[in-house]
Amino acid sequence: MIRFLQLVLLLMFLSNAWSDDGAISGKIISLTGKRELVFEGDIFEAKILIWPFINQFEYHKEALKSFNLESCIKLLKINKMDFSKNNSDLLEIFGLFVLIKKPLTSSLIWKNKDLAIDFKMDTFAFNQTQGRLNEHIVLSQRKDGKVHVNYIITGLVISLSLLGIGYVILRRKKQKKILNLNDEKKFYINIFDHLDTREKIEQIYQEKRKWEKYIYNLDVYNEYLNCINQIQYKKNWTSHDLDVAVNTTKKLKESFVESSRVV
Repeated sequence: MIRFLQLVLLLMFLSNAWSDDGAISGKIISLTGKRELVFEGDIFEAKILIWPFINQFEYHKEALKSFNLESCIKLLKINKMDFSKNNSDLLEIFGLFVLIKKPLTSSLIWKNKDLAIDFKMDTFAFNQTQGRLNEHIVLSQRKDGKVHVNYIITGLVISLSLLGIGYVILRRKKQKKILNLNDEKKFYINIFDHLDTREKIEQIYQEKRKWEKYIYNLDVYNEYLNCINQIQYKKNWTSHDLDVAVNTTKKLKESFVESSRVV
């Protein structure tokens, strides 16, 4: 008797396991939940429901992105694909579909690998339209081709515009740099005409890193450095020291004027 009960329990367990293995169901429903009429060639919005599917999702996720139901209904675009907030086993796919041809039955089978799901379509009425599907496909291809051409042209225009803007910005920066260098050069040329005190001579010497890049005659520049180095550490300058420093420094002005070198 005990063995008989054990056998019954085992059969019941196996029966539940077999029934669960084939219990995946599917539906394609309208977003409003109301019955909608769709003709061949029409693009329509709908929602796919598959349950329980959480354990199977990863194996069939990529195939669902190109969902094609017996060459009758094809998924064109996925707007959202996720599990329901109210039921973690219920997969919902919102998207755009096209009716390629009218189904002959109210349910169609979707197959991928070892999985087959029977999809009910209770909220749709599908009708056949002679000649309409081919026209839709041709127009759709022309439209897509035109969109691609528009994208290419837009991309080229944007790229050329960015290149043009970049060129203008770099040119302005270069012009600004040249103007700044010229202004700096003129500034120091004018200063050399007004070096008549030790303080001014020493100040211009301390700033030599700013203006020495404009020097054309290096012999004159070396003479200037030697002169200043000989007297700059003296506690007091004689009038002779000042005259030598002023005259040697003013010689740099001629080298500035002749110079066309900018480092």
